[in-house]
Amino acid sequence: ATAPSRALAALSLAHQASRAATPVPVRNAAMANALRALADALGDDGDDGAAANAIVDGADGGSGALPHLLRTALRSDAAPAHAAARVLTNLAASNSRAANAAAAECAHALVALVAAPPDSACAGQAAWALGNLAASDAVAVWRLGALPALVAIAAGSDDGAAAETALWALANVLRAPEAALRAARDTELVRALSARVAHAPPTVAAEAAWAACELACSARTGLAAAFSGADGPVTLSAWEALVSALTDRFVLACATVVDARLAVPLARSLAHAACACGDNEREIGAPLARAALAGRSASLGAVLGRAVHAGASHAGMGLGAMAREVAWAAANLAAACTPQQREELRMCKPLVRALCDALAAGSSTPAACGGGVSSASLSAEAARALYALVRAPPLTPATVVVARAVTAAGGGAVALEGADAEEAALRTALATAVGAL
Repeated sequence: ATAPSRALAALSLAHQASRAATPVPVRNAAMANALRALADALGDDGDDGAAANAIVDGADGGSGALPHLLRTALRSDAAPAHAAARVLTNLAASNSRAANAAAAECAHALVALVAAPPDSACAGQAAWALGNLAASDAVAVWRLGALPALVAIAAGSDDGAAAETALWALANVLRAPEAALRAARDTELVRALSARVAHAPPTVAAEAAWAACELACSARTGLAAAFSGADGPVTLSAWEALVSALTDRFVLACATVVDARLAVPLARSLAHAACACGDNEREIGAPLARAALAGRSASLGAVLGRAVHAGASHAGMGLGAMAREVAWAAANLAAACTPQQREELRMCKPLVRALCDALAAGSSTPAACGGGVSSASLSAEAARALYALVRAPPLTPATVVVARAVTAAGGGAVALEGADAEEAALRTALATAVGAL
């Protein structure tokens, strides 16, 4: 049978089960079985969303019957609630707009299920459905009050799979600037992310890092007010602890064999935090950059250099994207840190060498660098990082050493085949800064 026909058959059975004059346990078991079959059929749906369209159009009782059935199941016991959340997960991810709309009508019931789940499996599945809904309309999911419910699962669940899914859904909700601006002041949320980044298994820690990344990115223009308000010192302290946790975990992820799954979200989070105001010349990102480098500028610089080198030299393994993210983080940290920290980064030979190698790689004809990244793209971020190191005062012997390394790597060459205007401007600025020394 085709997916649409299977879906319609399962939907009919679910409707029959919900209306059956049988004891509640029997009715719930039958409804759960029918909804599982419906979820399976939707999982096999084609790109055209035919199965999803079929059940929305063919619901017994009109267009509102399907959401009503699913809301009823979500408010039942664990088995039908979990099955209904599976159905909604697939409806929200469908290419059918009608199916997406039907799923959105159940969002409030999903939030309620995440807030008070009968078990961790229900919490994780409902969080997955909310994450899919938030991917298309984060503001709507946030306005339903999803954040506190998701944070509770993300922070408190002993079920690693449920926590991982809740963190993923949380990251999707935080793409809404309105949600992120509120969340940036929520010290409990920030501390929960810190704890998961610091202590969770790698897959959970990676999702926590992605959530921190979305939070820092979406809320960065509002952090100035968050840090200077009445609760500013407490908020800043929580953010500094988060940045410190991100840095420590990044060091661990790159200690021996670089774990790109962790290194990418960790590096991107640090990059966003270091330029949290959206402008490296201003001071809002500075305390977070300084927290990342506090007492470990040289050691962190060496780890950043190792990650850039590993990504750039293992193009066939798809690590070019990681190298670019790490170079970007290095650039933002170098631009926003203290003069003493910047000097320690200048003196970090592994970092300078890796950045110069990446710069030199882009001076030739750009080639694929892995992960959908070109050597020219990586070269641009390396130029940005080296520019941050050489242009800022004070002028020291280490600055001159970096400038000479840049020159040897071809940093004075402005023309770069295939480069866009921004990259050409970066290399021009770098060449000008080096020439001034």
